[in-house]
Amino acid sequence: MSQFFLIDQSLKGVGGHHFDYSFQVSRAAIQAGWRVTLGTNRKFSALNAFPDCRVCNTFAFTTYAPSSEMVGIQDMVAARKPSVWQKLTGVVRNRVRSARQSTSGSTTDKGNDFLRRDRQKRVHAFRRDCQQCFTAPFGDQDHVFFTTLSDIEAEGLADFLNSRTDSRNATWHLQFHFPLLRGRTPQYQEQADRLIKLRPTFQRLQELARKFSIHFYVTSQTLKDQYDLLGLKFVNLAYPVDPAFHSRVVRAAAKGEKTNEADHDSACRIAVAGAIRVEKNAGELNTLIGSAVQSASDSREQICQAEGLRPLKFLVQKKKPKRMDQLWRYFFHRPYFRRIGKGDDSQENDSSLIERVPFPLPADDYRKFILSADIGLLTTYDSQTYFPRRAGILGEYLSAGIPVIVPAGSWLADQIEPQQQEYLDSLVHGAGMPLQPSNIRHQSDRSTSVEFDLSRWFKKSPTTDAGAVPTAPRFLVLGFRVAKPAGHGHYFRVTPQQASAEATGQQGLLTTQSQWISEDESQIVGQPRDQESRLLAFSLPQVGQQGNRNSSSQMIGFRLENAYPCRQWQVEDVRLWMVRSTERLPRSSVGLIASEFEQTPNLIREMVAHHDHYRQTAMEHAQAWYRQHDPQLTFSMLMDAKKRSGAVDLAQQDKRLEPVRDFGTPEHLPTKKGDAA
Repeated sequence: MSQFFLIDQSLKGVGGHHFDYSFQVSRAAIQAGWRVTLGTNRKFSALNAFPDCRVCNTFAFTTYAPSSEMVGIQDMVAARKPSVWQKLTGVVRNRVRSARQSTSGSTTDKGNDFLRRDRQKRVHAFRRDCQQCFTAPFGDQDHVFFTTLSDIEAEGLADFLNSRTDSRNATWHLQFHFPLLRGRTPQYQEQADRLIKLRPTFQRLQELARKFSIHFYVTSQTLKDQYDLLGLKFVNLAYPVDPAFHSRVVRAAAKGEKTNEADHDSACRIAVAGAIRVEKNAGELNTLIGSAVQSASDSREQICQAEGLRPLKFLVQKKKPKRMDQLWRYFFHRPYFRRIGKGDDSQENDSSLIERVPFPLPADDYRKFILSADIGLLTTYDSQTYFPRRAGILGEYLSAGIPVIVPAGSWLADQIEPQQQEYLDSLVHGAGMPLQPSNIRHQSDRSTSVEFDLSRWFKKSPTTDAGAVPTAPRFLVLGFRVAKPAGHGHYFRVTPQQASAEATGQQGLLTTQSQWISEDESQIVGQPRDQESRLLAFSLPQVGQQGNRNSSSQMIGFRLENAYPCRQWQVEDVRLWMVRSTERLPRSSVGLIASEFEQTPNLIREMVAHHDHYRQTAMEHAQAWYRQHDPQLTFSMLMDAKKRSGAVDLAQQDKRLEPVRDFGTPEHLPTKKGDAA
């Protein structure tokens, strides 16, 4: 029987990303009839967790090394909290600080020596551990899959491959999970020196690929954009999601149900799942729930009842502090972690609003926790950190048909935008009344203001007996296309403004004195890979004072600008549609995107008010989403690697860092519009 080796040197225990990924892929391999050997960290002792696998816990170090040249790993190491003893001694703190400073070229010889010794030690250790793991000769049909590699481990693996002649018999699959560059696409140009440091390692892998059967993978399309700059051919490998999260959707489809109806009389359960690390901004979560606790009074209940909304309940996974951390906080008055809400265990907490969920949870309990949620909240995630990186929890929510709220300018938002665009496109083509702008002004190379005269709409509107414009909600959809800059990774902010009499005057165009009389604020939308037009929804506020038709508030304006640093731009085809409706319409489908964290409360209100719509669309989208994240697809892509073409020769690559191009959709993924990548 052929062997499938799955290696994750960072797998140290049950639970978490490393365990789940290894478990899903190994199970898919076993179901396909393969004999599986699992390579783990030396600290992994739960051998019973993989009863059908041979477990080889030989690897001494994890991927997270301060001497790595990958900025994603550097940031992870820098964000880790040292133990109390390490805090007292300061040894690790000083070494990590030296390591971080060295990446910018300003460090001491002592810091450089530490990095050099640490890197050399880890390279030698990885080669030695591979020798201990792969003791038997490789067969012609054997496959070896490294789920997460760093540049350091890639060097150690290269040494091992050169030392074993039989390693040419096997097929090698190398996956890279961490970013090479910081920021978003427009910021890559200024980081060419980072790629220069990494090129020798990947040049060596390229040379080995001429002798060995080696294939390279990343975990997202945005990561692929970064790694393609190195010259090798990387494949965006389907990321596996536990089928148990999709089981509810499958059962609903089998019964012919349109949706899994929620209990409108019960509280709306908002889940905040997973470990709250630095890049997930525990402080912002503390602020959000703290304010919710503060307002958890009779007034909150009255507001919910008046607007017909369900009461809220936050389900927050919270890691229990270690005993030494508690002592550190007690004696030195320096909190080791930020508390959530008012107090940790005091009576001041509103138990009806917050339910604390332990972290970590057993696998079955964790799945029940996710499936019990009505809304998945991820707006605390740092959008820049998660621009190239995946969030595994988002995949679980979407597979389970749970609507989500995510931050703009990130990989998370990229998974929601196609569904949002499809929904708004259907509204525009169904009941939209188009209007061309009455005034367009390019205030700068990166900002444009447009103004629309709505008086034509209001003249056609039926009036009340008093002659006033009806107060029924209306829906505005703004459409535009960005001709420059091209390519994914650029994001644009749209800020609505409603003219006031003082603001318009003789200037005509809206000024900074204008304000938008609505709960909606600015929105951020990304540039798609196909450069299609972008659509954004806004609710039309009350027109004028007391519905006066002659009010200057019939002028509506929008300011379009770059959300993050990027080059000069060119906006085309700016249009506005008004969608008539007797009731307030949902502004999106499947999920909502928060341009700023402060918008979270309003987005929660929006999703609770239209929860049936968001739940229905999320359940429908779950089918397409899970098809692209089935563990069987991940394993089959590995087995089909030889059918894909070889890597590009690094010697033919231009050493200058060129702007990232649109690399298109990988051939192995469906291209149907609306399917998430």
